[in-house]
Amino acid sequence: MGLYHRVAHGNTFYIADIVRDTERGRLTLNFLGDPDQPEVVRVLTFTGVRDFSEQWEEDRIESLIQSLIGLVESPQSDGIHYEIILDEVVMTFTTREQPQVVDLVLFSPCEE
Repeated sequence: MGLYHRVAHGNTFYIADIVRDTERGRLTLNFLGDPDQPEVVRVLTFTGVRDFSEQWEEDRIESLIQSLIGLVESPQSDGIHYEIILDEVVMTFTTREQPQVVDLVLFSPCEE
């Protein structure tokens, strides 16, 4: 199973917040099970992050709950290159370590 499916299974693709700790080289995405409920149900954490960049849409809406659209993982000679695609931002970076995906609670995903 690819990383995108590990993270987004059960319709968990709404992002509560993104925390970037540049000193520790850490990037954390906190996911909601339902965009109408504030409870974080899954956490995706990358460590050893380097060469980080992000491109935001020019006409972005600050209050919009971002959704995970794509998560591309590409092994390279110097580590693993990641591209995270959200509604209004694309983040790219490299790390040598596999990310950690942690489910915080059992939940009933929202219906499609």
